[in-house]
Amino acid sequence: MITADKLKLFEKYSGDIDAWARIGSKKEQLIIMDNDWYIIDDLIQDLNLIRKGITSEDFQDKFKLKLKTNCDSEEAIKKLESIANKINQNLKHDG
Repeated sequence: MITADKLKLFEKYSGDIDAWARIGSKKEQLIIMDNDWYIIDDLIQDLNLIRKGITSEDFQDKFKLKLKTNCDSEEAIKKLESIANKINQNLKHDG
């Protein structure tokens, strides 16, 4: 389950699983697991596809269910959306 605490760590390491694996503390590595990173990446990617307007209504409906199934709270969902916004802004500036 994705929590706000896991998302804070994801954000701390800028979504870089290798950096987290190399320099993350033992405590941090007990909070978030590899699979959590993959789920967060997947949710962010889906969210950004939806925001670009290139998905079907069915995809969006399934995403809403996926979001609620994988996130433990509204706080986690808001944090995920915030991270997706930052990533999207960085992509616009870099591209």
